[in-house]
Amino acid sequence: MDTEFGQLKAIATPGHCDDHVVLYDPDEKLLLAGDAFMGSYFATPNPDVDSRKWLTSLERLMELDIEILIEGHGHIHTLRADIPDFPGVVIREDPKIAISQKLDYMRWLREQIDAGFLERLPMRVIEASCFPWGRRTSWETCATDECIRLLSLGHFSRTELVRSFVRNDSNPLPTVYEVRMSARE
Repeated sequence: MDTEFGQLKAIATPGHCDDHVVLYDPDEKLLLAGDAFMGSYFATPNPDVDSRKWLTSLERLMELDIEILIEGHGHIHTLRADIPDFPGVVIREDPKIAISQKLDYMRWLREQIDAGFLERLPMRVIEASCFPWGRRTSWETCATDECIRLLSLGHFSRTELVRSFVRNDSNPLPTVYEVRMSARE
């Protein structure tokens, strides 16, 4: 897409939903990630998420030259000095390290979930194995994650996180968003 500020490339990044895209400015090395990246830790996806596709999308993002990563939920990851500090918004870290940490976490989850299904464990036991009490993220977000599950009637939950790793193409995800572009005179 050509804009008055340069060119943005739309890159398909299924996972959060099947038709998710990110926008990338190769000149500024800027990635508008939307929901393709929501911090390194995320435990309560909705039923539309396919985490295996998400992993592939994140691996694709690692191939880009990124200096500024803007998440869909407000955080900006960058080491660039021309981006002013804004407490609670700008995170001074290499965006590639942030994506790499997210990939490490999701790969670990995939291994836990695959092992649980291989051992034919019940879904709730597999879920519990993904959130061992010794991991900081397990106990720090337990109450929040449970409140989200209750308020969403289970649609956003740690159980959905487990299910998101076992989705298959015979049960396609719904189209969530529609983008329309029109030229204005």
